[in-house]
Amino acid sequence: MYPCSLSQGIITRIRLAVLLLCLLLQACSDHSEVTVGFLGPLEGKYSDLGVQGRNGAQLALEEANARELVPGVTFRLMAEDDLNTPDGARQAVDRLAAVKAVAIIGPMTSGVAKAALEQASGHRLPLISPTVSTPLLTGKKDLFFRVLSENAQWARALARYGTEKAGLRTVIIVADMDNDAFSGPYRDAFRSEFVRLGGTLLKDWNIHSSSLESWETITAEIERLAPDAIFVSLSSRDASKLAKTFVSRSLKIPVYSTMWAATRELVVDCGQACGGWIFGMGYSEDNTRPEHLSFQQRYRQRFGYASNFAAALSYEATQVFLQGMLKAAGNPNGLPAAMETLPELPGVIAPFRLDEFGDVIRDHYIIEFTGRDFRTHETIR
Repeated sequence: MYPCSLSQGIITRIRLAVLLLCLLLQACSDHSEVTVGFLGPLEGKYSDLGVQGRNGAQLALEEANARELVPGVTFRLMAEDDLNTPDGARQAVDRLAAVKAVAIIGPMTSGVAKAALEQASGHRLPLISPTVSTPLLTGKKDLFFRVLSENAQWARALARYGTEKAGLRTVIIVADMDNDAFSGPYRDAFRSEFVRLGGTLLKDWNIHSSSLESWETITAEIERLAPDAIFVSLSSRDASKLAKTFVSRSLKIPVYSTMWAATRELVVDCGQACGGWIFGMGYSEDNTRPEHLSFQQRYRQRFGYASNFAAALSYEATQVFLQGMLKAAGNPNGLPAAMETLPELPGVIAPFRLDEFGDVIRDHYIIEFTGRDFRTHETIR
């Protein structure tokens, strides 16, 4: 056997191929995958918030990856169920920290926000919440950011609307304290504004829906007291149960509600039984902005059903994260400072910006549920 000699041309081509392979490997090594956490209730009666919120975040990240928004970075969503309990939130945050998430979109409910923030702070993980609106976290220099204004603003607007537009003079309040960080401040703000405007509170009912066996006793008392209206802070499932109990007793009393119940589940489960309910909230579903209409279309194409406020706000919260990463040149360590100094963002619902505490500045709305959809009555700027 004699050794085979290679021509100079072949050797040159081999060297070029090796060089190209090295360049490709270097390019791959420069490309990184970044994990983004999502925290929310993915099962149970609050899952309408969690599932839609997860989907909104997923859509935003998929679109960012397709556009190569942050050069050299691919984003991956890791969703964790917080069970809508403080302990569940703490454990979920720990799991997200273990997979090296750089930020968390969530939580979705005010009741777990404090526990989630305490746990996330220990990991130096920023939280960007789509739907937490409790004023208990307002004005604090921490790792909590949000795209939904505090609910006390909507509550006062709702009280003014009821007294000035509908002439309400007497109300009963029914608030579910299973979500006390949300219901408590909303109830307090509504009550104080309603009384300040000359209204009378006939009864202030704090319930725990997790241990409530029937709405019959409450409905009978409402019927006996005969208020001009009732104000409720309930989930969509409990709101539907209350409305259906009203129907069974042929009771027709106007209902004013928090944003908590204003999900697609209310449309499906309650329908005409909840027709005419008035909401004070931070989202307008009948918004005709091109950005909103385009989002609704893209969401339906991706997931096969309509979006709700949780999806739209989660998409916006994820945009805050993405713009922060872009401003920080893809460095997660610079993310909190970058998000604090972002300019006004166009948003899906409306333009918004964050202040130096990570709290949002944006419009809120008075909405009527027709039994089929949600229609805006007023925009409060």
